[in-house]
Amino acid sequence: MGNGTCTSNLTVIEMLTDVARAVKEHYGVSLRFVEILGKRWSCIAGIENDELSFLPMARIEINARYGIISEQWYDIPAGERAAIMVRVRCIVESYGQG
Repeated sequence: MGNGTCTSNLTVIEMLTDVARAVKEHYGVSLRFVEILGKRWSCIAGIENDELSFLPMARIEINARYGIISEQWYDIPAGERAAIMVRVRCIVESYGQG
């Protein structure tokens, strides 16, 4: 996962999907980004896991409006999860989505 600025001509959904793709390639972990609508978490971007799994989904809030769901989030080392969250928050905030 590389560092860099958050500015780009890509949309927030494209950028979040790029993050999900990189996480999948590097860690083998699928991420889905969601919009939080009360109790409902509605998928807006990311990588779908094609395999049926009985693992519980981790629900991680990015901010009050957006979150991440993943079956294997905690398989990523803690420091690297933190770096991913910094990147994702930067993307969301830079697009005024926070």
